[in-house]
Amino acid sequence: MAAAFSNDCKNIENTAVLAGLRENSVYLHMKRIILPLIVISFLLCSCSFNTDRMITVRLSEEHLWEYYEGKPMWYSLTYYDGESIKSVTLGTRTRSITLPVRNGKTCVFAAYPLDSLDPMGGVYTPGKSSEVSLSFKEGRIADLLLDVVRYSPSLVDSFYYEGFRKHITDDFDEDRLYQAFLDGTLSSSSVTKSKYFDVAVDNIPDGRYIGEMDRDPVFDYEHGNDITFSLIPGIHRFYNMQRKLVHVIALYSDGKTSYYNYILSGW
Repeated sequence: MAAAFSNDCKNIENTAVLAGLRENSVYLHMKRIILPLIVISFLLCSCSFNTDRMITVRLSEEHLWEYYEGKPMWYSLTYYDGESIKSVTLGTRTRSITLPVRNGKTCVFAAYPLDSLDPMGGVYTPGKSSEVSLSFKEGRIADLLLDVVRYSPSLVDSFYYEGFRKHITDDFDEDRLYQAFLDGTLSSSSVTKSKYFDVAVDNIPDGRYIGEMDRDPVFDYEHGNDITFSLIPGIHRFYNMQRKLVHVIALYSDGKTSYYNYILSGW
């Protein structure tokens, strides 16, 4: 009787051990299946929450002074990537760069020759091409949009530039357009032509002066011969290649002017 009871206990113990082994085996098998599924799910979630998109920014033109000198310039590319304003230097042999930007945000790019001259510009609109070609025609609007971003990024984040760009002219009124962004009255009628003012040039070194932009004149100056031409408000630069001198005219919205010269260096 005692022997039978002992055998029964051993059988129960063996059964329990076998059951435990089976449970452990099932656990290990499930672990092998579930862990990879967890890893895969994590990777899929990580991909779905990836908020960056790669954009190629290309300098599609050359500055007028580059053309006349036959010598490339370096550029400072300042851009809004949908999160903050950043800057990167493009060397004289670099005409394109690929950058990450935030998905679903309008992004602005302005490339400034020698860090301080009038920029080439361009804007990335979500859902459009992943390449943005910068041009001098769009430089002023890009520069203005970066100023708007500095005031309030949300005013640019959802700005549909593609539908707006057709209204932009070379001589649009920057002050009025900037104010329209800030006060929430932006529309196609916000783009108006700027007023032109006659500006007289005198008492500068002799020579030929090349305007920085297509809208600015090229003129030959000789001492004693005053020259007058019409300009819109803003900073206008004229380059004397022989002297490596830049004559700057600062024209204000009230028609007043100031002048100064400097030697172009760092190029």
